Amino acid sequence: MVRAKGRHTQQTNKMENHTKMRRPDDSEAARGAGEMHNRGSERVPPRKPLLREIMAAIHDLKGSLEPRLDAVAIDVGLLRADLQKVSDKVSTTETDIAHPQFISKQWRNMCGSL
Repeated sequence: MVRAKGRHTQQTNKMENHTKMRRPDDSEAARGAGEMHNRGSERVPPRKPLLREIMAAIHDLKGSLEPRLDAVAIDVGLLRADLQKVSDKVSTTETDIAHPQFISKQWRNMCGSL
């Protein structure tokens, strides 16, 4: 049977396409909790096993990254200690430079070289 062209045919085609692409409703998802179900033209595995796989992968990554993060924390601690030493030296030098005896000594050295 040949369909007539026109508005009615376009609406029918839209409805057919819509039913092909629809997602399963809650009753279908609950019924097929452990089964594969269709979503459009692709087959999608159930969500819970996929979620478990994702959580396991995250846990594995976390386990492999923790030693590296500990090493980075140790390096940061060492850098902070080095920075504190440099900061202490700078503040000591600033104190020495501002001291009157140091200024007069520098003044004498400058005047002596003239």
